[in-house]
Amino acid sequence: MARRGYVQLLNEFYENEKIKELRQTCPSAVGMFAMILSYCGDKMTDGHIRDRPLKYVLQATDVEIDALCGIGMLEPDGNDGYWVHDYLAHNRSKAQIQHVSAQTKARVQKFRARKTAGVTASHKNGNDVTPDTDTTLRRESNGATSGQTPEHQKDISYEISSPPVGPPREGDAQAALFDAPSEPVKKKRRSKTPLSETWRPGARHERRAREVGADLRIEATKFANWAVANGKTYADWDRAFDNWLLNSRKYDGPSKTDGRSPSRSQMNLAANMAKTWEYMTDEERARFTGGGLNAVQG
Repeated sequence: MARRGYVQLLNEFYENEKIKELRQTCPSAVGMFAMILSYCGDKMTDGHIRDRPLKYVLQATDVEIDALCGIGMLEPDGNDGYWVHDYLAHNRSKAQIQHVSAQTKARVQKFRARKTAGVTASHKNGNDVTPDTDTTLRRESNGATSGQTPEHQKDISYEISSPPVGPPREGDAQAALFDAPSEPVKKKRRSKTPLSETWRPGARHERRAREVGADLRIEATKFANWAVANGKTYADWDRAFDNWLLNSRKYDGPSKTDGRSPSRSQMNLAANMAKTWEYMTDEERARFTGGGLNAVQG
């Protein structure tokens, strides 16, 4: 039997700013995010997914992972895994699901016990009345008792007047999940920190720069300038710079062959870089043009 269950996706998902940005920078990451939600709901992981199943079960690419991390929809746990941002704010935890499942199981057992007791009692009294013969019960409770004792009539009336206890309908367990109180789940996450003066691009960034055709030294300098000037904080600066490289093409100048004017974001970036250059000392400018991140970090 196929597993049945679902996770929640807000109605305004389509107009979320992060989703709109992903549609521009990495459209496939939107679909991958939906697959990650499905995986976490099916495996009851409370919104956590390890790196291996993410890459080899869901077949997420590094580009998709970097895009989701860079925009904050996935958060590295610092130990080869990720948390879906705010998963438990919209979905139920494993503990809540198991609690509702246990309640559903108890209801089924209670229903079966009452049904068995009703059949046994009817055979003991020599009648063919069962809890399922609802029409017969109503007729007999209205006076057509065929010689049954008052005690038996009382039992029949009780069965009709009492709310029936039936097996849970399909979807009851899932519906109950949304009525259950939310339980906090402790998660181990790396705290966000400013860019360290000791941070440097690594081999992974060299590979990424080659893939996207970017100048690693220039992009690293731009990245550090931007991070320091805007007071940015990240839990994983290597991931953040990966995403920067991934989007570096978007901020490049217009192609010499397409004849189009630069975009507003390109013009703003150029203005910011010019302002940064204006406030640099001669020594800083020399270091900027000659060698790496030392130009911005001293």
